[in-house]
Formats: sequence, structure tokens, C-alpha cells
Amino acid sequence: LCKGMRQRRRRRRSRLTLLDPEEAAEQIDAAAAAAEQIDLASDASFSCGSWVCTQGGWDSPNHKKTTEGFVVLSGARAVTDPDGTRRDFRAGDVVVLSKGWYGRWDITEQIHNVWINDAHDDIPGASTTPVVASLASFAPHMLERAGTSPERLARTFLDNGRTRAGFWSCAPGSFPGGKGKTAECVHIICGTVFLTNEDGSARRNCASDTVVLADGWT
Repeated sequence: LCKGMRQRRRRRRSRLTLLDPEEAAEQIDAAAAAAEQIDLASDASFSCGSWVCTQGGWDSPNHKKTTEGFVVLSGARAVTDPDGTRRDFRAGDVVVLSKGWYGRWDITEQIHNVWINDAHDDIPGASTTPVVASLASFAPHMLERAGTSPERLARTFLDNGRTRAGFWSCAPGSFPGGKGKTAECVHIICGTVFLTNEDGSARRNCASDTVVLADGWT
């Protein structure tokens, strides 16, 4: 089972990239909330990486310029809307903060997450309400069929016309990936998958790995 963020956009690279969780070293300032991050992939409007932050909180009064999604690997955190609505999330949750959101961040337990940012144009009528999806709410029996031979199941919890986020699972087997029309970032929860490039080179990916597939990957 894996969960990921997908973007409807063009990118130049067509090779897969892997971020090993051990690469995200935690360099912490114990005196105050301190953050460290490692970038995995980026271009003019797309970025992805790993972020660690100690306990602390801060106001974020400026409207977000990007849509941000992240998978919480460990720790706990909350965001509070301007009207006082608070949303807490912990390890295993997937969160999306849409472009235009503003409010407050609180790190209640040192947190580590994998994030993706999409710097897209404004989307008329799009909601800026934060979306929190827990792993428990996407158990296999709650997913919908997304393919056969092997059986694939999926469920999307956000699609604003530019960024799509959801959960996906696949039974053992092989199938052609096709030429991707979107950049895709996937964090693997469990299982093992081999991704083979067009030139025949391949990489083994396991639970806790994060994979970025660029536009045009096949």
C-alpha cells in the first residue's frame, strides 16, 4: 500500500528518484523550535523533500503561495484556521494545505514528514480548507478498483484540478506503467516494488521509501 501526491504538470526529467529515510538527519536546536530539511526534487513550480521540526508554534498570517501536501512519518502537529478551527494530525496521516490557506502551526511532538509543493496558478472557487486523511480511513476494503491483472485499488481524497492526493494498493504482479502525464510523488507504506526504466535499469523500492516519477516516465 502506498500513498502519494500527484501533480498535473510538465517536468523535464523522466527518471525515477529515491529518497532514503535515513538521509533526513535530524539537526535540532533544543532551545527553540528548529527545522531542517532535505530537498528531493525541484524545478520552477514543483518541489519535494523531507522536513523535521522540534516542538514549537508560530503564526502564518500570509496566504500560502503553493498547495502543500505531506505524509507524517512521526510526531504530531496541528494547524489552526483564522476562525479558530484546529486540525490535529499524527504519524500515518496525509495532509493537504491548499494555496491561499493561512493560520497557525503548532508542533506538539517533534515531527518528521515528506512534503510536496505545487506552485500553480489560482484555481477559481477552490477551497482553502485543510484536508487531513488518516491511514485508518483508507483500509483496503474502502478503496475502489483501479485496475486488474494484477488487482489495483485506489481512492482519491483531494483533486483540485491541479494536485491530486490519495491512497493506492496493488496485489503482486507486473504491468506496464505507460508514459506519465503528471509528476508523481509516492511514499510507500508497506510492500516492495521494482520500477524499471525504459532503458531496462531498475530500482527496488521498499516500505518507508519515497519515490518521485517525473512527467514522461515510462
